[in-house]
Amino acid sequence: MQLVRAYESLGKHFDLAETNLGANIDPIRKSAVDLAISEAVKKVKTISQGSTALERTSLERIAGRIRGVCGKEKAFGVTVKSIAERFGFADCDILDGYYRINPICRNSTWPGVLSLYRGAVIHEGYFAFGSAGSVYSIQDVISVIDHLEDLLIRVLLRMIGYDGPYRSTIRGNLMPVLIDWVYHNQPASDLGFGIDRNA
Repeated sequence: MQLVRAYESLGKHFDLAETNLGANIDPIRKSAVDLAISEAVKKVKTISQGSTALERTSLERIAGRIRGVCGKEKAFGVTVKSIAERFGFADCDILDGYYRINPICRNSTWPGVLSLYRGAVIHEGYFAFGSAGSVYSIQDVISVIDHLEDLLIRVLLRMIGYDGPYRSTIRGNLMPVLIDWVYHNQPASDLGFGIDRNA
């Protein structure tokens, strides 16, 4: 919970707490998305014809949400990604590649997985390990927590202007490393992902 709050506070501080979902879409695709949204709104309005007042109220709210789906949204994972990129850290490229191959609950990006885990922490208050239908793996949750701690340390050190060595929480008792030790095309295992912690 404290890690989530720390990143959310940094997101507000740097004005990165909200993202415009339509801003990153290619104009041709954005046009197609806008058309699909418009058609969906029309279909919902058609469905509402002849319904009760209570049903119409719900259906109109649904249509309103569909209409605004490409607007601003608070997305924890996108906030963390934006913070990492603001400080020049390559973590997102590495972990996007990892989750593209190892998706979790249809989330194939690092921001998507982080938002999924944030939801479990904030809304459910726990990870339902081992329960029927659970999407959470102890190995992956530990990797995410360890990595978020390490990234937060690097961000805070960079914020105060420190560029010297530090002891990474991911790398354990190894020698101290420089803050920018994470580089593009580095294997995700260097960041603690996809490794067998029982070995």
